[in-house]
Amino acid sequence: MKNRWISSLMGTATLCLSVLLGGCAKVIVDIPAPPSTPPCEPPYNITTNFGEDSSSEFLVQWHNDAAIPVQKIQITAEDDLDFLNAREIAVAGEPFSLSGEIGTISPRNIFRGRVAGLQRNTKYRYRMGEVGAWSKVFHHETSGAGAEFSFTVVADPQSGTNAMMSHVMQAANAFDSNNKFFLMAGDIVNEISKYPNEILSYTSAANEFNERTPVVATQGNHDTYWTTGDNVYKFGESTIFNSFITFPDNGCESDHNKSQSYYFYYNNVFFVVLNTMVTDPQHAIQAQWLKNILEHDRARKLSQYTIVLCHIGPFGNRYFEKWKEPVVRSTYGKIFSDYEVDIVFAGHDHTYARSNPIKIGTDSAIEAIDYSPTPNGTIYSIAGATGPKFYDATDERSAQYYPFRTTTMLEMEPGVFVNVKVTSEKLVVEAVRVAGTNTRREEVPQVTLDSYEVMAKRSFSKAAE
Repeated sequence: MKNRWISSLMGTATLCLSVLLGGCAKVIVDIPAPPSTPPCEPPYNITTNFGEDSSSEFLVQWHNDAAIPVQKIQITAEDDLDFLNAREIAVAGEPFSLSGEIGTISPRNIFRGRVAGLQRNTKYRYRMGEVGAWSKVFHHETSGAGAEFSFTVVADPQSGTNAMMSHVMQAANAFDSNNKFFLMAGDIVNEISKYPNEILSYTSAANEFNERTPVVATQGNHDTYWTTGDNVYKFGESTIFNSFITFPDNGCESDHNKSQSYYFYYNNVFFVVLNTMVTDPQHAIQAQWLKNILEHDRARKLSQYTIVLCHIGPFGNRYFEKWKEPVVRSTYGKIFSDYEVDIVFAGHDHTYARSNPIKIGTDSAIEAIDYSPTPNGTIYSIAGATGPKFYDATDERSAQYYPFRTTTMLEMEPGVFVNVKVTSEKLVVEAVRVAGTNTRREEVPQVTLDSYEVMAKRSFSKAAE
């Protein structure tokens, strides 16, 4: 019998056994190689977020080739540099592709991972993918009840390149080394339907930060389908946005965009992300959901402060009552007041503005509201913009509800962030215009545009269920 030695590279292993049976004979056994798998690239379009309880869980989402059905998350202690003691979590891919009137995104699998069972106040390192094709190493620190921390609000990068967003967020991290995460108030791209690849730029830029600091995002009008002409948005549609951004799954059960409204706890703060890009009937659904979760929080004394993030808030600055402000105000304003929400942060206007603490009653008409400082009122703030679009405040009527505001785009260029320091006694808020070059090619220094404090209104007994 002729010897056969077949390289394992040819897909077959050969086992040769020599047996003496009154002579020499060779028995050849062909053992099939394991099934081949497609070449694996490292994960891409990676985004992160918190789970409902940031002291014990977080979320990570990524994309990879459509032929790869399952990938892994490896997570371990921060000092386990080689992942020798890592826990592995298998994540199944979900097929996604897009073609047609809103552009084309090539077929791929989306991997939506949830890491739970973590310890409070603990640092971890993690990575996604497979052996030989891991992502870069990410780092996550869980929260812990009572600890002081900071977070940063940014808004409206609305660009296909996101370079200015990166500049502003780098400045925010330099400003406060204890910044734990970013709240992103929407319009992460300019035209998600005509140029859906813009969101690839956003996820690439955000990846620079969510390696250590999650970016908690909400959807803006430019992040909805833009199907025909100019300024035509399809409210209530979020297919592309939800395929690139990850959220905890605790939104409205009867809303098909349930992941678009969500909440999470971080230490003594209850964060609610409210989707103001839904249709008018969906606003009513969200309002009941909002009341339910606020009632649950208050009854159990789970937080000292409540922060709401949305894209379009109850009050505009650049335009007077042009967009969704009236429906947002009439739907949610009284709820904010009844449950004494501390601050509502919004985007959309590409300006910075802040109200006094005020209350909105059953009559939410502009002229029916008292804009003077009110005990236990809610502060409404537009968080500026991270460029490249900045707008003048074009309607003076907005000065009645925004006594603290920018009026020209040059006051904000080249970008604004809002830093919030949290203690058990108060919130300390500072709006900062970053240093850089404005549209007049002038070099401008970093300056504080506004600062204020919000005193704690409630006691805190964290026994999260």
